[in-house]
Amino acid sequence: MLDRDAEVSAVAAAVALAPAGHGGVLVVRGPAGIGKTALLRVSERLAEEQSVVVLRARAAPFEREFPYGVVRQLFDPALARSDLPVEELLAGAASGARAVLGDEPRSCAAPDSQFIVLHGLYWLTANLASHAPLLICVDDVIWCDEASVRYLEFLVRRLEGMAAVVALAYRTGEPGASDVVDALVSDPLARVVQPRPLSEAALGGLLGSELGEEVDPGFCAACREATGGNPLLVTELLRALETERVRPHASEIARVRRIGAVAVGPAVRQRLSLLGEETRGVARALAILGESARRDDLAGTSGIGVVELEDEIAALAGVGIVQAGERLSFVHPLVADAVRAALTAAESARLHQQAVKALVGRGASAWELAPHVVAGPVGAHPGRRGPHGRSGALGARRGRPGGSGHVPQQGDR
Repeated sequence: MLDRDAEVSAVAAAVALAPAGHGGVLVVRGPAGIGKTALLRVSERLAEEQSVVVLRARAAPFEREFPYGVVRQLFDPALARSDLPVEELLAGAASGARAVLGDEPRSCAAPDSQFIVLHGLYWLTANLASHAPLLICVDDVIWCDEASVRYLEFLVRRLEGMAAVVALAYRTGEPGASDVVDALVSDPLARVVQPRPLSEAALGGLLGSELGEEVDPGFCAACREATGGNPLLVTELLRALETERVRPHASEIARVRRIGAVAVGPAVRQRLSLLGEETRGVARALAILGESARRDDLAGTSGIGVVELEDEIAALAGVGIVQAGERLSFVHPLVADAVRAALTAAESARLHQQAVKALVGRGASAWELAPHVVAGPVGAHPGRRGPHGRSGALGARRGRPGGSGHVPQQGDR
């Protein structure tokens, strides 16, 4: 949050709308690495300090074709809480939400079905907000699946008087944003926060703090030129400077310029190369499974024991790849992108196949299996065809699970 006083104040003002009973929209927009995710986390922390319930999701490019994936990320943890009256929350008009939030999602292709689902999700949100104020956070909304975007747009137009704030992180400079996403982040209700590049003064203070001595002004200017003041690139450049033992002196400016703006991908690969093969395997498995992966699924996909897994997670956290804790995640979406981009097609297919085996082993639902069955080798699925088979997964991908939709196994969420 260096050099972010104005941005944090704007985020705090938006979050404060929820406990005051006013609906609102917060959009944090800017290029990759500028600090959007960090500001969303600030919004979450501020919300929790005010007893606001936080619903979180992070969209990802490889999940865009799976309807209501972000909606499920938002609501599944809340509906699993023992302190909430789930049946009451899903009663009446909210019952339409069951079509996409149950373990057996039904077809929602028809226009009337879509409206029933959106109406149900809206009332589920309203019911939750009447129980406690809400902050609904979606990171990287540009990659959100269209069905979930429709829910967000439906909700935003009905936020007035609801104790709920929708907070979105929107990455600019990326192709592929839908018109609905563009309209959503341009809504008149939206309070837009655009994090600025770090100022030279802030960058100089950071360099001095990290490198442990006074920074030459020319050296600081060279670092800012190399990174554009982008916080993520500044962090990666600092790692490279420390690795190369570059001191913040005028005589080292040429070395800064040779190092340049250290790309996230090479920096991530370099850090992973310092770790053991099993640790790298856990990072690759997490990249395939996606955010909020269960530890048992991660262990099964990476092929190591649940006990040993904690040591590997600690090693990845130690080099700034993942954030450990109850909810596993990469430190930044770009880090996850870099790990996935380094996979060969064969490695990716093999990991998706291993993910299917791990998920089937615990009785996962067709919805959870779908991305991995579709991405894995044809015919590689270990179970029968149907809800857990490739045809069933393709059905879930289109919003209509294959076969009867019944998953006769325990452990489904």
